[in-house]
Amino acid sequence: MTEYHDSSTVPANKTILHGTLTKVRARGGFKTTTTARNELGGTTLEFAVQAVSPYGEPFTLPITTAPNTRGVELLKAMQEGDPIAVVGSVHVTRMFDDRFAEGIDDNGREIREMRLRVTAILEHDTEAASAVWLRGTIAEAPRLLRHPDYPDMQFAITELDIIDYTPSAIPGSRALILERSRVRVAIPVDHPSAERLYRAGNVVIVEGVIDAFEEAQRGMLIADAVDDLRQRYDNQRAAISPEVVAQQIDVYTTAYAVWQQEETERRRRHGASGNTQPYVQSRPPRRPARSVDEAARYLRNDMRRDHNRVARSMQVYVQAGYVELLSGSAQTLADARVERDALMRQRRERRQRREQQVANAQRNAARRAERGDATPDRQVHASPPTPQPAAHAIPHGMEAVPDNQGDDIAARALQTVAPAAAPEIAPRVRRAPRTAALPEPARPVDASDAVDASDAVDASDASLLRASAADVTSDADALPAIDALALAVVRVVD
Repeated sequence: MTEYHDSSTVPANKTILHGTLTKVRARGGFKTTTTARNELGGTTLEFAVQAVSPYGEPFTLPITTAPNTRGVELLKAMQEGDPIAVVGSVHVTRMFDDRFAEGIDDNGREIREMRLRVTAILEHDTEAASAVWLRGTIAEAPRLLRHPDYPDMQFAITELDIIDYTPSAIPGSRALILERSRVRVAIPVDHPSAERLYRAGNVVIVEGVIDAFEEAQRGMLIADAVDDLRQRYDNQRAAISPEVVAQQIDVYTTAYAVWQQEETERRRRHGASGNTQPYVQSRPPRRPARSVDEAARYLRNDMRRDHNRVARSMQVYVQAGYVELLSGSAQTLADARVERDALMRQRRERRQRREQQVANAQRNAARRAERGDATPDRQVHASPPTPQPAAHAIPHGMEAVPDNQGDDIAARALQTVAPAAAPEIAPRVRRAPRTAALPEPARPVDASDAVDASDAVDASDASLLRASAADVTSDADALPAIDALALAVVRVVD
């Protein structure tokens, strides 16, 4: 086993895991290794290692690596149950649970899991043991959690912010590849080195082992899913009756007879084909309950299993066995809990502000829909927008007029911007008929709408000017006046 007697030689993030090779779910059954394609189109090799926690509890750690990883030929030659040793580094990665996805553009519930990134696969050494070395900065105050199997043990869980530099593999190159990662660390609160992991900002060296145990999941999505499971259980439990049980028994009897016939035919074809591999029997139909009480027990067990899949999840940690303080100071658990409460309060306030912003955006969209306003939604900011005047002032001579008056708005615009050309062009400009009713007066702008005051501008006069300009004759001497008219339109719209 590797030993580091000098703090300067301790790697920033290194893990050695000893265990046995186990099967993973693959297409067509379970296999020791399987290949897949990632989102970037690359081929990955997936396998799983069964390890043992410091308290003797076995757990399975899924691993994904590249097909050209050093020692991968040893992995391909192994069988299930063979001892294996992998070397790499641990990282907290972001993943999504698609069971909570609500649409094609929703990835699901965001979760963070710690995975082992393998850099080499070695032959198992019977005298070696698993170990983890970390060197980094404590990112936040710890949270407290009791072990699900040993409730007398309470752990403080925090995260280390690790920066590692990997030199280039090219001889003579001065390139350094920087990698920043987060690692979840757990330590018993009564451990002699625990107080060194409590203060955020401390720079520490951690030595420990990989550990894993189930942890309850929280959140609105989890609570909604659990409520749905309870409602479904109540409905199905109320539907159980002697008639339903008898009907299920009849269905099972028919399905089991069909399965026996098909199984006999498959066994006959397997023997006639000369296949030397032993025949694997397919799974028969599940035997139904024989009574109402037994059906209720079956339903309760199924719902409990579904509940555990939703509300509980296996979390991987680095359990610290030794902590060396390089920079900073120790802190008591009471002070650490005060800092944790302040951190959680800040997160709640930030989440409430985001929820308020979303609620404001939805309310504004509903208001615009009621008004029939086609203005697209704008980004709602936490700070109020810059105050705007209640309504844009319309230039003198450009006021909206009723249809029963013969005032020529286009001629007024020409008189305003080009008095010399107006007498020549005005007789040729015909006023376009107004078929639509005049819009309502511009309303004051509400700052909560987060919409620019320009949305309240009445653009009907501008459209009328465009229609009037289209009716101008195409004489060459009328072009300067038309340019002046276009300029007036731009000013009105602005």
